[in-house]
Amino acid sequence: MGSGTRRALQRLGIAAQAPARMDSEGLLALPALAAVRGHAVGLVTAPGGRDRLAPALAARGAQVQRADVYARVPVALGARQRAALAAALAHPQQVLLALSSGEALAALLAQVDDPRLRTVAVAAASARLAEVARTAGFTRVAVAAGTLPADLLRAWPLAPHGGSSCKPRLHPDAG
Repeated sequence: MGSGTRRALQRLGIAAQAPARMDSEGLLALPALAAVRGHAVGLVTAPGGRDRLAPALAARGAQVQRADVYARVPVALGARQRAALAAALAHPQQVLLALSSGEALAALLAQVDDPRLRTVAVAAASARLAEVARTAGFTRVAVAAGTLPADLLRAWPLAPHGGSSCKPRLHPDAG
């Protein structure tokens, strides 16, 4: 759950917390989810994903009920998006890929067979996603300090240095 969902729930009078890190590990680090033995915990989610929450909460003794209420569906790139991407890849050193989903990266790579794509800079929302990017063949990878779009942009500023290169500013967790 992100901060937007938390605010929406609070407007409805529901006490809700959002983790600083908006992923499964961030949710599992919340103090409210540390001692759940004997409690019923509901997960509103979609099929697929990494399936980290339910097993971890069950291991902590929670009775987990999962409600798959939406689907993760890859979006097919249209002709305009493909043309825009091709134009951007004419100068890959000036492109930043903000990475917040391993599934989204896999869907992009399945649709784009252009070796220049793997030469763009990647700002990953976590060390795990940075490793996913490296495993997929990306070499210019930085780990952002957080998952918000502004965090991803700050991880690797695109201000040109020496004309057209991109100088990384790596987060301390970047390997």
